[in-house]
Amino acid sequence: GRFDAMRRLRLVVSRASGNRVCSLKLFQRHLAAMVRQGCDPWAFLPDPQFIYLVRHDLIGQSISLVRARQTRQYSGSHKAVSEPRYSARFIKWAMRHIGRENARWERYFASNGIVPLRLVYEDLVADHVAALDRIADLAGVSLSAVPQALEESGLLRQQDSLSAQWRGRFIREEGDPCRIW
Repeated sequence: GRFDAMRRLRLVVSRASGNRVCSLKLFQRHLAAMVRQGCDPWAFLPDPQFIYLVRHDLIGQSISLVRARQTRQYSGSHKAVSEPRYSARFIKWAMRHIGRENARWERYFASNGIVPLRLVYEDLVADHVAALDRIADLAGVSLSAVPQALEESGLLRQQDSLSAQWRGRFIREEGDPCRIW
């Protein structure tokens, strides 16, 4: 349904830890919706610290986004509501969309003098403990228990053989070193 900024912010703040640390996954469209709805997120979350997670594998991220949009399976714990269908056009759309989203965040950080903690998805997957330590340091908290395997956290990677097939097909059909689209 419709993004309800006030409801989302109240929920986030209500789930803060005893030392008032909470987190919010925020896409640019969410921040824009908050502003359109007359909501100042920083009134709810004073002195925010930003963690900016990017993924170097643009094709992989684009394929993941396409599959999530088609199936409504945004997490490995969600059930797919339909079967994904390969679409080079949709993958190219996702690549452009992700590029614009990343550029918007870079402009937002620069124009507001924000220096976020920068994490790379591939590094997080390779060593999630190090990434969690950096986040804990930023938040000024210590970690009492860290899952040693990413799967223990309840987060499941959705990448599979179908994603690999789509990647290969996309590169075969759309790759051209003389064309920038």
